[in-house]
Amino acid sequence: MRLFYAFELDEPARRALNEALQPVRNQVSARWTHPENLHLTLQFMGEQPAAAIPGLTDALQAASVDTRPFSVSFAGFGTFRAASGLLWVGMASGPEPAWLVSRLRQQLLARGFDVEKRPWQPHLTVARDAVLIEKTLPPWPAAPIRCRIDRVTLMESVRLEGRLVYRPLARTPLNDKQPSDDTFKEDDHEEPG
Repeated sequence: MRLFYAFELDEPARRALNEALQPVRNQVSARWTHPENLHLTLQFMGEQPAAAIPGLTDALQAASVDTRPFSVSFAGFGTFRAASGLLWVGMASGPEPAWLVSRLRQQLLARGFDVEKRPWQPHLTVARDAVLIEKTLPPWPAAPIRCRIDRVTLMESVRLEGRLVYRPLARTPLNDKQPSDDTFKEDDHEEPG
């Protein structure tokens, strides 16, 4: 099983990204990512046996327990190397995603799994085998697109009828409970003597 952890995008963000990319498709020859496959990879796990899924799920739950939902925004194009053919959209956010990736890697290492050594580079892959017609990256055609992230997913990558499909195996919701402002407890103080 070819597995990875990801932030799934909500449906409004998927639709907005698909609309924003329409004019760019005329400027870039590529294999475009299907809208339902758009996601942010947190940690690629590669080939894993089915027996590893409980440990991978436990690591995900342990890493996510103290993280509240947060927002990210997408804008701007990039490539890792001009020859790579990978076209991505950049992501901006607060510290939560990077913190969660760090926690996830710690939890995976504690359970004996290998993790990527390089720093996490958040990006949304929108095309592969991209050939830039103008030899420069096209301008971002829209306002930044916001998306609320409220869960983390362990995904399986499979080919069905020749098409790449990402199937969720386990979803862990982020903790939406705010800590109480009422931190004073009667048992925690002493009555004046």
